[in-house]
Amino acid sequence: CDKTLLTDLYNGIKNIKNLWDTKKAFDFFYAWQIDDNKFRYYISRS
Repeated sequence: CDKTLLTDLYNGIKNIKNLWDTKKAFDFFYAWQIDDNKFRYYISRS
């Protein structure tokens, strides 16, 4: 595992607020799905 991967993940999580308007409902997990260039995030809707 390269440190760059963890740094990119950390920066992506910090950027969730800026990506919030791009969220899509993901019913299988009852979550919001947010994508950036490198990762896909699932945030609970409950």
